[in-house]
Amino acid sequence: ESGKSRSLSKAQRKKWLKEKIATQLNQAISSFEHAMQINPNNAGNYFRLALCYMLQENYYMARGILQDKYKRLFAEDDGFQFFLALLSALEGKKDESKKVLMTIINKPYAEISSNYLPTELLIYAANYNLTSLENKFEAKQHWKKMASKAKQENHAVLFRYAVENITASTNQRLIQDNKKFLAMLSQIVGNSKLNSFPFGEIWLEGNRLRLMLSGNGIYSILGDNKEISALWTQYSGVNSNNQLFMGEATERLYKSLGIPSRQVFTSRGKYLSYDKLGISFFLQKNQVSGWFLHKQ
Repeated sequence: ESGKSRSLSKAQRKKWLKEKIATQLNQAISSFEHAMQINPNNAGNYFRLALCYMLQENYYMARGILQDKYKRLFAEDDGFQFFLALLSALEGKKDESKKVLMTIINKPYAEISSNYLPTELLIYAANYNLTSLENKFEAKQHWKKMASKAKQENHAVLFRYAVENITASTNQRLIQDNKKFLAMLSQIVGNSKLNSFPFGEIWLEGNRLRLMLSGNGIYSILGDNKEISALWTQYSGVNSNNQLFMGEATERLYKSLGIPSRQVFTSRGKYLSYDKLGISFFLQKNQVSGWFLHKQ
């Protein structure tokens, strides 16, 4: 079938995919209905069946599953309310949806419960879906409130999720900035006016890589194709996209870029890596003492 889809035109492929999804949804609905007959006490099957009907845009059936069958068997917990809020949003009742989601979000985390969804997932999903119904300014303010609440309740995972969403728009801009920065430096490295010169070479998987150094303290790795595969600087006045300078405190990284993807410890010191941005920062004494640009 995958070979067949590649041979179709764009319009035919779209139609083929729509028909395939419809067929699979019908199969899933039959399977979940059968599973509910075998074990009517499995709460998850009711939610899965309701989701299938939502994907079919059959909101009448989805609401019937939740408010009739599920409600008669199980308590109206926060997971149940969350799915009703999703359904209300799909039906165009945004104010009603936001009201229910806010009721869940404003509870202390320890009091939030669900028969089906893990608590962390439910809290994040409620916040995420609420922000999708708000404008950009409201959404950012909302994520800040979530970060503050998660910090107060000592919930590291939810705090990280909130911070990542706060910095999402900034990160998208920085991704583009880093691409432009790489392009700009790929043109200047090797320019005699900048006193850039090779100072060594390494061989990696059969490829020769030249190590370059320019007069302003920028190091680079240059391949035979003249493409720069990495850039870094240390102990110089060069800054990273005019965002962070040498000597900045580690806290500035978190405020500007959010939580790093990972921490890398080497014999020379510690790096904080932001993989989506393609940049890592070298730290000494809790200060930025160098940065390293790499492929995302």
